[in-house]
Amino acid sequence: MRVTTIKNKRIYLDKKFPWAIGLTILVVCIIGTYIFNKQFFVGSNSFIKILIVALSAVLSMISYNFYRLKSEFVKAQMISNIWKFGLLLLAFVFYLWEFHEFTLLFNAVFVLCTVILITTVILLFKTSFSYGNTIENKDFIKFWIGFGVSISVLIGITFFDRYYIKEIFGAATFGNYFYLANIFLFPFHLLQNYVGFKKLVFFKENFSRTILLKQTQNLFFQSILLSIVLCAVAYLANFLQLIEVDFKSEIWLILSFLFLGMIKVFFGLFESALSARVHIRLINQTNIVSLIIVGLVLIITISFIETVLDVAILTCAMWLSLVLVYLGASLKLNQENLKKDQ
Repeated sequence: MRVTTIKNKRIYLDKKFPWAIGLTILVVCIIGTYIFNKQFFVGSNSFIKILIVALSAVLSMISYNFYRLKSEFVKAQMISNIWKFGLLLLAFVFYLWEFHEFTLLFNAVFVLCTVILITTVILLFKTSFSYGNTIENKDFIKFWIGFGVSISVLIGITFFDRYYIKEIFGAATFGNYFYLANIFLFPFHLLQNYVGFKKLVFFKENFSRTILLKQTQNLFFQSILLSIVLCAVAYLANFLQLIEVDFKSEIWLILSFLFLGMIKVFFGLFESALSARVHIRLINQTNIVSLIIVGLVLIITISFIETVLDVAILTCAMWLSLVLVYLGASLKLNQENLKKDQ
């Protein structure tokens, strides 16, 4: 996304990237599948099936981003959400026929992901690409290392709280944490994805500091409104006994989720600006600074963790530091440097 351009619905990128992307996807999926298989499917022969599920998820996101770049939003949303509708259909079938066997569910998900994988590969082959030598080999290596650092930081802070709470506080505490996160944090993920979806293409064609700050201001008020609506709906649902939330004892954790959700929405905005307008040097600087700042926050504060709320606050601190780094990088962008780079 950061190194492609669009002209007349055609995607232009450096010819080194397809090979690098393909190799990265294969290596990451194999390693991730091996770890996941060892953790949750001990003794079973499910490696190939899990690998296909992983490849399906990654390639569908790549295809989604390509169509997003081409402003073909209907196709992009169909690719992004097809697995959700597929899982919803499976859930309905299993509920209606009262299926309870995990192996049957796993095989059904495998078949669904295989169909998605084949469809995604066909769509990628039909996508119009033009290749060239737009980036020097030295800059390309630096970019790919920086990209690896960026992905590592994002994966680390995304899953840190879940892994830490489950390992330190136990599965029951983790279940309650995840339950509250689904109610008060997940809706912000939808807003974050929408912001990233719409603003990346917008920023590729229209960008200035004034526009960025105006978008930030609008998102702030939208996030505040979403927080109020979430609390009101959750309180009403709890009153009607549709959900079970102890607002009195969990209020600070709930507020942490709302604050974290707002931070992630801003990250979606600033990350879209950088992805759309940034050049290689600034990408690498942002990635290195992000790693250092987030790492320092984690190292300095992790020894003070005593409760689940402390974990949530630390997670907020890491995401806030990342967002501030991306905001600083976004404010460095300007039209004159962009035209000079291009």
